[in-house]
Amino acid sequence: MRANSSYMFFLFLPFLVISLWGCAATDTSTQLASLDETPLASSEPTSFNQEEPSITEDVTVPEPEITIAEEIKELENLGDWEAGTPEKIPAQAEVTYDFPVTMNKQVEYYLNFFQHKHKISFTRWLERSGRYLPMIQKELRQAGLPEDLAYLPMIESGYSLTAYSRAKAAGPWQFIRSTGKNYGLIIDSYVDERRDPEKATRAAIAFLSDLYEQFGDWQLSVAGYNAGGRKISRTV
Repeated sequence: MRANSSYMFFLFLPFLVISLWGCAATDTSTQLASLDETPLASSEPTSFNQEEPSITEDVTVPEPEITIAEEIKELENLGDWEAGTPEKIPAQAEVTYDFPVTMNKQVEYYLNFFQHKHKISFTRWLERSGRYLPMIQKELRQAGLPEDLAYLPMIESGYSLTAYSRAKAAGPWQFIRSTGKNYGLIIDSYVDERRDPEKATRAAIAFLSDLYEQFGDWQLSVAGYNAGGRKISRTV
């Protein structure tokens, strides 16, 4: 049996929060604290600056970003980052993971946060994931990467093709313009392949492969995917 999807989601979250909390070289928490729950655009054409293409369809705030400021504050209240303790992982018969699994108080916090406080949002992301998980897992398997990385877009965007962040990252894998183009995605006034689930998945796999080659550790690679490899290297 493959890893339980909800549990794998919680395991990824603390490593992405590294870039927003303990490892951030810039005040990301202040930037993200200004997020609200309204779309970036409704029926009006979206206005981007000169660095972005002029896209007229609706874009939305990545749903996982909406609660980031709240999460960072509550994680800070937990105190120092706790080392992982694999032996505390709840027993799950015949469940295997190909991403390094750990349990600590930060993961326990997210188990509670999304199973209870934000259950509705989490349920919506799980339902949406069914459209894309088989394709993403197949691409990961063919590339020889951990198939559990298929849950990374759940944290990045909630598997939303229209997600567009304040940091100008777009699509389910939340590529910024420069990184997307570096990995072969076409981004111009007519096309934004960051929103193409198949092409963006292949670009993300190439990016994750490069990060793993750099760090030799999947947890650092996932943090580097969100924060950038240079930021994680400086922190290390």
